[in-house]
This record gives sequence, C-alpha cells and structure tokens, in this order.
Amino acid sequence: MELIDRVKYDAEDDSVFVWKYPSEDLVLGGQVIVNQSQEVIFVKGGEVLDTLEPGTHTLSTGNIPLLNKIINFPFGGKTPFTAEVWYVNNTVKRDLNWGTPSPIPVLDPGVGFPVSVRSFGKWGVRIVDSRSFVTQIVGTIKSAEAEKIHNYFIGEINQKLAAVLATAISGNQISILSINASLKEARHLPYCASSPSGILGL
Repeated sequence: MELIDRVKYDAEDDSVFVWKYPSEDLVLGGQVIVNQSQEVIFVKGGEVLDTLEPGTHTLSTGNIPLLNKIINFPFGGKTPFTAEVWYVNNTVKRDLNWGTPSPIPVLDPGVGFPVSVRSFGKWGVRIVDSRSFVTQIVGTIKSAEAEKIHNYFIGEINQKLAAVLATAISGNQISILSINASLKEARHLPYCASSPSGILGL
C-alpha cells in the first residue's frame, strides 16, 4: 500500500462535474492542493468529514477535526488513514443540450384534439453546495462521470416535462400553432420541470 502525501487534480476537461481521487490511502501531514474554481470534499463511510476551499492545505486534525474519529495515532506525525477525496468543479456549465427523447401528446385547445409535441434547448448549471451535490447526486447514480450526471438531470427534466407542457398549453389555452408568441414563458419549462435546485446543491 502506497501512502499518498500529495493530492492534486489538474482538470483537463471543464465538463467534468466531480472527480474522485483514485487512492483513499492518505497520511497526516500530507498536502491537498485545491485549484481556483475547485472545492474538495472528504468522505468516509458515506459521511462528509469536511470541505476545503482553493489553496494548499496540510492534512491535520486541526483543519479537519472529524479525522479524530477515524484515526489511531501510533505513527506520530505521519499517521495513515483512509478517506475518499472528491474534487468538485464550481465553474458554470453552459450550452448543455436537452430534449425530449420522443413526442409528448398534449391536448391542443385550438384544435380540440391531442397533438405530438417535442422540445429541445440548452441549459446551464453551477454547483453551489458541493456537500449536498456529492452526497445526493453522486450517491444516487454511483458514478461521477459527467455524462451520467448530465443524463440524470435530463431524465429528471423529461420525466416532469409532460405535465408542465400540458399546463402551459392546455391550462393557459395556448394553441401549439401560436406557441411562438409565448416563447418567453416556454423557455422556463426546463427549469420548472427539474427538481428543486437547492436540494441538489445547484
């Protein structure tokens, strides 16, 4: 087992939401380097131990007090311990594509019968609560891959989009033939259809 005394992540792909450091074998006195627009989350047994802001940090029970709960101290200043290290990218992700995988039947009040509606657009997202995002989103999909996280949100949006479209068209008595006149309201549909962002750390 190789103990890691220096942890760093230089992101080459800005589309990555979160990245897990490949080793969990750490040591007190080691350094964790957090770049700008990054945040580090320490996780042990599903529990968030602490977070680190941009800068160079020396691992100690002083800056991560919860380490006292998981560490024995027979090795002096270089005591080894294990924990997951998650790097979170806090930059804004823009121009992400979304769309309905298949047509959605909606009753058109203008013609009086169901019509098939599809919707496409772009969306953006920024992680503002890294702790919630890592524990809820990554824990839910069991993966930190950007594509899977993106697909998770698209699934959430599309799952609720049918009801939102029905309200926007049938509820407001807007014919699909004149929907262009209501694009200002329609552009907010993806946001309305998604889960409450604060719960997910976004």
